[in-house]
Amino acid sequence: MMDNRNPSLPGITLGEPLRYQILRSKRRRRTLVLCVERSGKVLVRAPVRATQEAIHVFVREKRHWIEKKLSQVRQEQIQHKPKAFLPGEKFLYLGKLYPLRITNSTDGHPPLHLKEGEFHLTESVREKAKDLFVGWYRKEAGTIIHQRVGLYRDTLHVCPTAERITSARFQWGGLLCKRHFDV
Repeated sequence: MMDNRNPSLPGITLGEPLRYQILRSKRRRRTLVLCVERSGKVLVRAPVRATQEAIHVFVREKRHWIEKKLSQVRQEQIQHKPKAFLPGEKFLYLGKLYPLRITNSTDGHPPLHLKEGEFHLTESVREKAKDLFVGWYRKEAGTIIHQRVGLYRDTLHVCPTAERITSARFQWGGLLCKRHFDV
């Protein structure tokens, strides 16, 4: 295939235009790194000494991978629908989908709870549904994560002093040098 690069644009064109941004690293970076962000933006992190031509060749070689990742990003954007907290709407928990049931009373239960294969949400707190779900998921995650950290503590030869659940949206977790386990 022919390279129809347009020198005025920071990117290449092979059939359909593929735009990317080059970020030069002042550190001792020796490698080229390709990143497709969730927004669909394509970044190339490059050493200061890397030539434009070397970067373009790298991107050309990785074009199939980039297009595959961009397609995944588009699919995720199409499939993502914000929750409306309506009766029957399904919520994921531990790999299974559970429908939401709106109830009039709590029957001694918290305003949001999982019972008999359904999430039950009290009608009077429906406007707080998102916060209730976030709180419920955090509490459940805290319990499970604490158990898992205990299981792997000896295997990994680490001794975290605390586990924290953060609001990070795109990172699974990490063990910090300060001995905190962030999820």
